[in-house]
Amino acid sequence: MAGVPLSILKEAKRLGCPAFRHGRIHFGEFIPWLFTTMMTDSSVNWSEESKKLDVLLKRVDLAEKEDRVVDRTTVAEGVAKSVGVIFSELDRVFISELPARGKGMNELSLRKLSTAEIEKIKTTMRQKLESLTSKQ
Repeated sequence: MAGVPLSILKEAKRLGCPAFRHGRIHFGEFIPWLFTTMMTDSSVNWSEESKKLDVLLKRVDLAEKEDRVVDRTTVAEGVAKSVGVIFSELDRVFISELPARGKGMNELSLRKLSTAEIEKIKTTMRQKLESLTSKQ
């Protein structure tokens, strides 16, 4: 909430910053500690750290451009859409349509009808997933 990167908070806690108590961060104590302890730590070459981070960010950008990585939000949205499609298809077929269509059928006929509907749902899902994984 304060805009302090999580990595800095974790490092401060690891170094024994007294601002971490009872699962809370006391920023009134943390900020002075940060500037007197972490920022004056002579073992860290901040210029080199910045260069390393720049290189890492460039690697991530390259990996995205080469389609070797995918943004987490994109994956989460794709999964959510897929689950929605599956559930709506299952509801449509097995709650709304199949009971009426299967009325009076024996078990074997119902099984055959259900299997055919499941295959249709699988085909629909394959198509949806292919459309999500194709380049947009």
